[in-house]
Amino acid sequence: MTGLLSLTTRRRSVMIRMLLFASQRSMLTLLARILTRLLQTRTARPPSASWRCFLFTRGLDSLTESLFNMRRFGLKKVIMSTYQAASGAGQEGMDELRDGAKEVVNSAEGTIAKNKIFAHPLPFNLIPHIDVFQDNLYTKEEMKVTWECRKIMDIPSLPVSCTAVRIPTFRAHAESIVVETEKPIKVDEARDLLAKSPGIALADEPANKKYPMPLTASKKYPVEVGRIRQNIVFGDHGLEFFVCGDQLLRGAALNAVLIAEALAEPVGKDFTPKL
Repeated sequence: MTGLLSLTTRRRSVMIRMLLFASQRSMLTLLARILTRLLQTRTARPPSASWRCFLFTRGLDSLTESLFNMRRFGLKKVIMSTYQAASGAGQEGMDELRDGAKEVVNSAEGTIAKNKIFAHPLPFNLIPHIDVFQDNLYTKEEMKVTWECRKIMDIPSLPVSCTAVRIPTFRAHAESIVVETEKPIKVDEARDLLAKSPGIALADEPANKKYPMPLTASKKYPVEVGRIRQNIVFGDHGLEFFVCGDQLLRGAALNAVLIAEALAEPVGKDFTPKL
């Protein structure tokens, strides 16, 4: 973050305020607005599509971190289900899960936990409902995934469909993702690409029971990617994989720092995130 010191006092102050704001919320839904505000303080860098993509790669969450690396194959469709931890609803959501689980475990069989933050009791349950339902019967959270993926990928018409599910884990979000591509894509090629990508930890050894899980991804900066396989619906033009990342780190705080470091680097200088 030493590059921040080279900025003017006003620019540094604006950036710090925006970073503090960003670190408290999901970067997926706020990246576009934060980027716009930050770019207004750095006139040396024009807000071109390529620069937006460069900055976005510094601040991707677990979903877009993996998808961004697929752009070279020509993304045609993205279909996914997200499995979102209680931390997506903040500390209150995590507390409700923890307290509810204790209540169920320590009470008579058939006891159902109380719920205030979530639509239904979360302990020992799954809730296919995050945020409010829209006219098209998708939830707002599901539509935000569509809208923000298009922005971050810089593909405004990219077809993206999502089902968002709240699950009884504390920190790490997970996604099951299917992509259809314009160009043929092979499993080995995709695995090699992802393995070399900054911010990604390949966890793809099914024979050894190694794959992304909230248990192994929590409290770690890299996003785990695994279960990489050819999709049997789209064939050579389809890939399926599973992603897991700590949304409190990769989804918020770390991304704010990475974006700030990228903005503070001199124009034209290569930037490699320090994970």
